[in-house]
Amino acid sequence: MQLHGFESISQSTVSRLLKLLGVIKIRNAKGQKIYALNPQSQPAPDAARSIAEMVISVEHNAEFVMIHAVHGYGRAVARILDYRALPEILGVVAGSSIVWIAPREVQKTAQVHRRVMQTLGLH
Repeated sequence: MQLHGFESISQSTVSRLLKLLGVIKIRNAKGQKIYALNPQSQPAPDAARSIAEMVISVEHNAEFVMIHAVHGYGRAVARILDYRALPEILGVVAGSSIVWIAPREVQKTAQVHRRVMQTLGLH
């Protein structure tokens, strides 16, 4: 911690803060111990919240749907889509301001675009 400018913080303080934030230790796919947010302590996303304030645009081409979000909201938008578990979506990948959506069938990309817009309340 000292290397990163936190000279007066103790390990016990860090542990208490992690517990307060709902952070747990888990093993990743490689078997390494990592810290992650406990999914059971996280509130379910609420699509009724003002998504229109988070989303800048939703576009698609012949193969995928792309959502441009306000910086920092990409993962929140993706979580809403993941929570809804739309059967026509194969997968969702999010960054801080981009959400990439892979349709289950590429010939239905335009339909997936419409369904995403509907799910997010963006008409």
